[in-house]
Amino acid sequence: MVKLSDVFQPSSTPSPRLISRVFRIRKIALILSLGTALSVLLLWTLPELGEYLPAQWASMAPATAICVSVLSALLLGCPSTAKFACRLPYLSAVGFTLLYSLYIIAEHFSLPIPDVSAVDTTLPMTLNPALYIALLSVFLLVVRSKQEWTIIVSDTLAYVQLVFLIALTSGYVFSIPLLIGTHSLSQISLPTLISFYCLFIAILPSRASRGWFSPIFGEGIGSQVSRLILPFTLATPFVVTLTGLLLFDETGDPASQYWTLAVIVTVISGSSALLVFPLARRVNALEQGLRHLSLSDEMTSVLNRRGFFLIGEHLYSQAARENTELGILFFDLDGLKQVNDTYGHETGSALLVDFARLLKSTFRHSDALGRLGGDEFAVVSCQPGLDNALRRLHKAVESFNKQNRTHYEISYSVGQIHTLTGPDMSFEDLLGQADLLMYKQKRQRKEQAQKPATDVAPLRAEKLVRMADA
Repeated sequence: MVKLSDVFQPSSTPSPRLISRVFRIRKIALILSLGTALSVLLLWTLPELGEYLPAQWASMAPATAICVSVLSALLLGCPSTAKFACRLPYLSAVGFTLLYSLYIIAEHFSLPIPDVSAVDTTLPMTLNPALYIALLSVFLLVVRSKQEWTIIVSDTLAYVQLVFLIALTSGYVFSIPLLIGTHSLSQISLPTLISFYCLFIAILPSRASRGWFSPIFGEGIGSQVSRLILPFTLATPFVVTLTGLLLFDETGDPASQYWTLAVIVTVISGSSALLVFPLARRVNALEQGLRHLSLSDEMTSVLNRRGFFLIGEHLYSQAARENTELGILFFDLDGLKQVNDTYGHETGSALLVDFARLLKSTFRHSDALGRLGGDEFAVVSCQPGLDNALRRLHKAVESFNKQNRTHYEISYSVGQIHTLTGPDMSFEDLLGQADLLMYKQKRQRKEQAQKPATDVAPLRAEKLVRMADA
């Protein structure tokens, strides 16, 4: 038995257009991180270039710049979808960055390590960059595996990298070292932080198809909402805290502290409101789109059966409240099966689309027009004038058939009802009566077609009207 999951993709399925855009951003990020690292190495090689670069550029250690440039070049030339040909350089490069970062970490915590006298430690990598590069290197080794357990491990490593980057950003913004139980950690430099964010952006596409991060890349409402709310979620704590620090009076005056807290609360509330309003508009737009898709016929762009009954019931209730007549037209296209059998279903679909277009151009926007299934269409209206609309439709069909260069001509049968609504008759009952009148006309036309040519009446839509008893 076919399951819904076999037919409908989950909402977290990656959006091809978004993935294409993300890969373009990934390439730009890698070029930026590679350029940053190479410029730092060039600055250390030629110090006289320092006057052309920001002062903080020299604060990035050469060892960190080398690891960043190696990883950036590796990801640029050897993506996660690479074939076996680049596995050796991939593993060699990632192994080098991993071993060197682990060496720095072990040296910092005074762990027993081999004596590597050949390594130049005059300008070594500091602990913060070593920790991140070690996390990134392990991630790059694990993410290439196709085993199921690596999904959880890769997602965990990616999430830890995100939290670590947030901590490093906090250390840079607030001029404090990373708080992990030691006071000897230096503040991270700006070029290092930029490079690490670029590398993190570069690994995100590898989590687009599966895992915790995949909903961010999906087409569903939750995915679109998450992409909207995530930047606010990450930025708001920094904005609020910086505002508090700027306003805080170091004298310790309680009144000043309360005033600072009041401003922080105001900033949080204002930021939340700023997030809620566009979020509500976005969700409403998505809901409107879903409603349109669920109530419209994809082929003809008129209401489908569900949408027609929904609006038809509303118009029926309106006519009952106002004690006005309700008009219903039930159409059935003639010869659709023959067109499908002779010229194919694509031509039959074109016939349906052309007839729906003529119906839409004939009736008012306030009338409900729907395709009930197959070759059946219906119109319901609370306003007078359906007789004139039928005459306009008849002329439009005649004009179409004269000018039409396709394999078919449009011919239809119609049943028409004008009646006052009442408790003894539902909307579905009225539609059923219009359907019966339509089939009555179709039988009459067939009987006329079987008579001698001199007795055949013109094949036009005969009007069959049932008026309610006074």
